[in-house]
Amino acid sequence: MALAYEAVFRIPVSQLFPGFYETVVHGIEIRLTELEQTLQSKSVKGRGMRRTAHKLEWLFARRNGIEI
Repeated sequence: MALAYEAVFRIPVSQLFPGFYETVVHGIEIRLTELEQTLQSKSVKGRGMRRTAHKLEWLFARRNGIEI
């Protein structure tokens, strides 16, 4: 529905619903921090270790504005 509003009004959803957007962004940042903490505390081996490392690399890059 939100994307339909964006298409109709030609205004980004984040500008149409700024308060809601900020709430969503805040919630996502909290969940990403929790995910990172969970991944860092895991002890995995083999293929799981590679997947975990890849996720941690992505989280680090995202936080630091680096494109992978």
